[in-house]
Amino acid sequence: MKRKITHYLLATIAFIAFLAQANAQSGAGEIRGKVIDGSNSDPIYGAYVHLSKSGIKVETVLSDFDGNYYFKGLDPGDYDIIATAKILGYDSLKLSGIQVNSGQTQIVSLKMGKKGSGSTKTDVVVVKTYKDPLLKPDESTRTFNNAALTKMADRSINNIVGLTGGVKVTTNGGISFRGSRTDATAYYVDGVRVIGSFQTPQAAQDQISVIQGGVPAMLGDFTGGAVNITTRGPSRNWVRSLEVISSSLTDPYHYNQFEGFVSGPLAIKDKGNRKKERVLVGFMLAGNVRYMKDR
Repeated sequence: MKRKITHYLLATIAFIAFLAQANAQSGAGEIRGKVIDGSNSDPIYGAYVHLSKSGIKVETVLSDFDGNYYFKGLDPGDYDIIATAKILGYDSLKLSGIQVNSGQTQIVSLKMGKKGSGSTKTDVVVVKTYKDPLLKPDESTRTFNNAALTKMADRSINNIVGLTGGVKVTTNGGISFRGSRTDATAYYVDGVRVIGSFQTPQAAQDQISVIQGGVPAMLGDFTGGAVNITTRGPSRNWVRSLEVISSSLTDPYHYNQFEGFVSGPLAIKDKGNRKKERVLVGFMLAGNVRYMKDR
């Protein structure tokens, strides 16, 4: 009996490790840039740059002699950056809403301001919302984030991808990239190639990336384009949603769909401070049920 339990435990750990590895391979996004003085654009050496996602700390790095910093191997999603250089006399800077896309590099410059006279002992944090530049080096990939997907009335992934220039939705519901055949389109969910049904609950979709050129090395084996669907990861706070769509009261076709989503942390509290939590691991569950009497 103990051997069976041990085997099941090892199999579960291996499966979780496989999912973590697949999710890491699906990301490969980067954030890099410079920490500079906001008044004269001089580089700031030795500034702490903290990166977090959904309230969970990801990594902390130091800026080098030229003010450069970088974060590699990031999962797609929205991140927050906090830069601190109190010893050098700078106010802390927080940038929120930095979107990292699959296989792309986000260039973010951190402009820090000097502390005012007489405020050296005051911890001031300047909070700003990051805005994407109008022109980017690489425009071959278009990404729809979770906020944009939630506002869309259409639930079909192919119809959403069809909003991209150079992509056409065919009469049978497939998508064609720049005149190629529909079977030349590749679909990926968290970096894993999917053949057949690839529908995922909308609440579980963090990003949908439409790749037409400059294909990352982790993808390939297609001649048209690629659609990379990234699911949402666990968060520090509990997130729940339930959605019901039904046409049974208005037509005889009886289209009904039920969709649910829940995500949250598994944390332990510090014995010395009950309010302080340390997130160990999180979970995410999502699913939908669809019934149609007449298509």
